[in-house]
Amino acid sequence: MRSFLPAPAGTVAGRTEHSLCGNTGYDSVVKGYAMRFSWSDRRALCCCGLLPWLVLLGGALLQSGATQSLEQPRTNDRDGARMVFVPEGPFIMGSSDADIAAITRADPRSQPGLLANERPRRTVSLNGYWIYKTEVTVAQYRRFCSETGRKMPEPPNWGWKDDHPMVNVAWSDAMAYARWAGADLPTEEEWEKAARGADGRFFAWGNTWPPPQGVGNFADVTTKRKYRTWVVLDAYDDGYAETAPVGAFPKGASPYGVLDMAGNVWEWCADSADPQNRSSANAQQARFRSVRGGSWSNYGADFLHAARRHRKEATERDHNLGFRCVVRKDAETR
Repeated sequence: MRSFLPAPAGTVAGRTEHSLCGNTGYDSVVKGYAMRFSWSDRRALCCCGLLPWLVLLGGALLQSGATQSLEQPRTNDRDGARMVFVPEGPFIMGSSDADIAAITRADPRSQPGLLANERPRRTVSLNGYWIYKTEVTVAQYRRFCSETGRKMPEPPNWGWKDDHPMVNVAWSDAMAYARWAGADLPTEEEWEKAARGADGRFFAWGNTWPPPQGVGNFADVTTKRKYRTWVVLDAYDDGYAETAPVGAFPKGASPYGVLDMAGNVWEWCADSADPQNRSSANAQQARFRSVRGGSWSNYGADFLHAARRHRKEATERDHNLGFRCVVRKDAETR
């Protein structure tokens, strides 16, 4: 297992463990997240201009901590969903060329060409918002259908399980649920901040690959027993061949305590994924919509890292596709 944040200029990548700024010597802890720097690594940081960025990041994290302490987890009364608060402030979004190269080094099966749309790595600032701690469940969606007269979709081949994430829903289904629940679908920015926090980590759980045991539901040895021709994470076993109960992997929690942000099911976002329509007036008619997070059928670092951007046709319904909701701080939960 390695920590594979890319090494800056003047450092050597390819150690058993390596990080953005090296891995030995001086310990810098910002809001409980430890990053190890050697003296030579810190000189490299100064040379490549990253030290001011780290100072800014430290301030953002401390600000986030102060804000977050004022907001406790809450429940959406409409559907019973547990929500956690993501505080206002900046975070690191997207990937640099060095990030993409690091993912490829850590997992040679990765396809760097698929990650080009994550560039550039940049700072984005958001207002505070609440996000569902887990994906919307089958039981929650069934209640929505019962109250609105909507028909449940066809079940996946393993059948409906109340505490598993809802699947086989199109973007319009997910949006209808969100509106019924007094919520919304997250933007890509909201989703990514909830997944990776303000420290620019690669995965919800941190910066290690292969993933530590128990951080999420991915294509693994249990999946292989059922789907014998699939490529999987050979050394990983989460115990589920397909979807898992939501919230079953607390070790994979994001810095804000959000669960299942890697694996289980892809999650619809509000954004159009049509390049020509993303910010236009006709975005509601977009053919493609953004999805995030990877699913139980994915095994690679290129699919499971928090910055991964993917899209599906808005009308698609699939057994590895679900959603979660957000409630923005200026909106009241009904």
